[in-house]
Amino acid sequence: NIAFAITTWAEISKTFRDYPNKLSYDLYIEPNKELGKEPQQLIKLYKGAIEEIRKNDRKKIIFIAPSHIANPYYLDELNTIADDKKLNKKLMIEWHFYAAGPSKTNKKKLWTTGTDYEKKLIDDKINYAYDWCKKHHMKSWVGAVMPGNYNHGDDYSYEEQINFITYLINKLKEKNIPIAINADHQFYDYKNDTIKREEVLKAIINSWK
Repeated sequence: NIAFAITTWAEISKTFRDYPNKLSYDLYIEPNKELGKEPQQLIKLYKGAIEEIRKNDRKKIIFIAPSHIANPYYLDELNTIADDKKLNKKLMIEWHFYAAGPSKTNKKKLWTTGTDYEKKLIDDKINYAYDWCKKHHMKSWVGAVMPGNYNHGDDYSYEEQINFITYLINKLKEKNIPIAINADHQFYDYKNDTIKREEVLKAIINSWK
């Protein structure tokens, strides 16, 4: 499928090369854990797609993500691309954490009252991604954060969600790393045209002011 994917990206870039440069190419949002066992295959996909896109479009940003569901701790797998001056032009990193929200039991994404351990989980990943990007003269953004465990019990109070997301956003702001909240339907009911979790939404908006 790699050759097919590369060809597809070539055709996409032909179609959209004359669109405004606000448009970007996001090659693979969340490379899975299975692909993480063969990172050379992911590199092959990225290199081929970047080269084909650049034949048609040299101006738009291209996003690549590390394996293991865009986990920044696997960014070193992308060193060969980041260190290649021909490939690393208008190239950015997309990484994810807490895309399905925090957890009250999972130690890898634990959040209860905002203990030092829980804050350190957030700080360490942000610092790791920031330092890696700085080393390779790159920028990054966080493609998905969910303020609560909406798909896994939804048992965080609004206060707990606000404490979690405002801490996380403020730490990202310190490093000038933008973020996307996962996802709009969690805050807006399209069918009834009503806002959901309004207190949490307002806290998110106010955190970026």
